[in-house]
Amino acid sequence: MRNNCCITQVVRVVAVVASAAAVVVVVVVVVVVVVVVEVVRALVIVAVVGVVVVLMALVEVVLVAEICYSSDVDIVLEIIFLRQHQLIEGTERQKSESVRLM
Repeated sequence: MRNNCCITQVVRVVAVVASAAAVVVVVVVVVVVVVVVEVVRALVIVAVVGVVVVLMALVEVVLVAEICYSSDVDIVLEIIFLRQHQLIEGTERQKSESVRLM
C-alpha cells in the first residue's frame, strides 16, 4: 500500500512538472514568433527606405546630366518639376504597398 502511495505522489509531481514545462515552451514559442515578426517588419521598412534613397540619388544624377546638356532653363525646370512629382507619387505608392503588406 505504501509503494502505491509513493507512486501516486511521483505521478503527481511528474504531471505538475510536465504542465509547467508545457507552459514554458508555449511562452518561449510565442516570444520567438513575436521577435521574428518584428525583425521582418523592421527589415521591410529598411528595404523600402533604401529603395527610396537610391531612387532619389538616381533622379539627382539624371537631373544634373539634363542640366549640363540642356540650354533652355524653362525646359530643365519643367523636367525637375515632373521628376519630383513622379518621385513623390512613387514614394507614396511604395508606402501604401508596404503598409498593406504589413
